[in-house]
Amino acid sequence: MKFSIITSMYNSYNKMGKYLKSLERQTYKNFEVIIVDDGSTDNSYFEIKNYINKSDLNLKIIRQNKNTGPGIARNIGLENISGDYLLFIDSDDYIEDNFFYQINNVLEKKRVDCLIIDFYREINSRKILNSSIPGSVEGYINKNLALALSTGSVWCKIYKSELIKKNNVMFPDLMRYEDMVFNKRALTYCDSILYYKKPLYNYVYNKDSIVNNNAYKKINYAFQAFDLLEKELKENFPEELEAIFIRELLYSSVLMLSSKGYDNKKIKNFIKDLEKKYPKWVENKYIKKFSLHHKIALKFIHYRFVLGMKLLDHLKKYVFK
Repeated sequence: MKFSIITSMYNSYNKMGKYLKSLERQTYKNFEVIIVDDGSTDNSYFEIKNYINKSDLNLKIIRQNKNTGPGIARNIGLENISGDYLLFIDSDDYIEDNFFYQINNVLEKKRVDCLIIDFYREINSRKILNSSIPGSVEGYINKNLALALSTGSVWCKIYKSELIKKNNVMFPDLMRYEDMVFNKRALTYCDSILYYKKPLYNYVYNKDSIVNNNAYKKINYAFQAFDLLEKELKENFPEELEAIFIRELLYSSVLMLSSKGYDNKKIKNFIKDLEKKYPKWVENKYIKKFSLHHKIALKFIHYRFVLGMKLLDHLKKYVFK
């Protein structure tokens, strides 16, 4: 079985040491790596070209003339895959040494449309185990649960390439939250989804990344992404769409504003405005399956306990998994 890896790179070759070494150490070798240079302005493109010339990896570099964002870059990668299954790895993250050996063994036995795995969040070289589907046990999971509970990040999901191509699943032209839209779109076409509770991916937390900069700009992207999903999911998956709203907009946005030290009154008004969309969100059936951290945070949000949110943000990196 062949796998295709797609990675968007922008001025990030100097952060790709662990990424490249983790690919070199794989015991299962039948995979291709497609790196899309998203208009790097430093020497990243030339450095990776030099690396390719010396490497035994099946690695291809595609260069864009200008920076378009990770979504468009990944779409270009999707046009060039040849593997049976595809996955995405961020340029500053890395995978466990036995990643492909393990997932190949699973997929040889169970040719599912999507395989979801767990991951480590790495902060200052400290690795914390995280669940990709909180509250779920290992095994087959239905589409509705996957839509409502799985993380929005594009990594930790391995999709059947044919399914993505056949249904023309693409990333939207957004600088942020484009992966959430892709994942939820892709999951709607999956008839078989398997949750493999092994942490085989390492997400390296980078406080200076695009993900962690400019709170209101990020929130605006979240609204744009949700608007796209609402058009596609509202009719067939209304409760799941509400759960996505709760996790990806209400929870994430309020926690972000709290972590950035925004004024308590502004945050309370922000919550009030958000709740106009789903005034009865606390009754959503999927909340009971959220992680403990999410449940506590949502209680604080419901009761406008902003100080508690700020304390929770401070503790989450060290207490909650």
